[in-house]
Amino acid sequence: MRRFNKPQLQIAGDQRGSFVVEFALIMPLLLFLIMAIIELSYQAMTDAALRYGARMGSRFGQLGSCTLPTGINSSGSSRLAYINAIVIQSTGTFLKPTQLTTRIYSFSNYQDYLNGNATETGPGAGGQTVEYSFSYTQPYLSPFTAAITGQTELVHTVNLVVQNEPFESTCS
Repeated sequence: MRRFNKPQLQIAGDQRGSFVVEFALIMPLLLFLIMAIIELSYQAMTDAALRYGARMGSRFGQLGSCTLPTGINSSGSSRLAYINAIVIQSTGTFLKPTQLTTRIYSFSNYQDYLNGNATETGPGAGGQTVEYSFSYTQPYLSPFTAAITGQTELVHTVNLVVQNEPFESTCS
């Protein structure tokens, strides 16, 4: 029978340094989890901002106004330029104009929309059915997300279909 002397027993029962080893094992997983939460929150905030801006922009187009709301600035003078400016600026400039793509199709009535018979491109005239499609390309914050998804960015898309108020428009 083998006997252990006292120093060998002390080494076997010594747990100093075990925290460092456990921390080293858990830390990569913890960092990944934190980065995933930050990335998901950032992308969710982008999506919410785009949805809010899209509602505000489509509402402006639906009313047929030729005058920008107070506090909104636009470099263009068309309703389409105004709608894009409202989408961007209603989000507190969180969204960048260079990453926003807007498609707007007008239909004489809802049945034409269902059949896909667009009469024109643009916010349309009074009483028309209009389809707004806003796409926003948001790059990932972390290279880890890009490595996992195989993409460097996420495209957020919002589609809205509204019927314009019966207005007499004099703006383009």
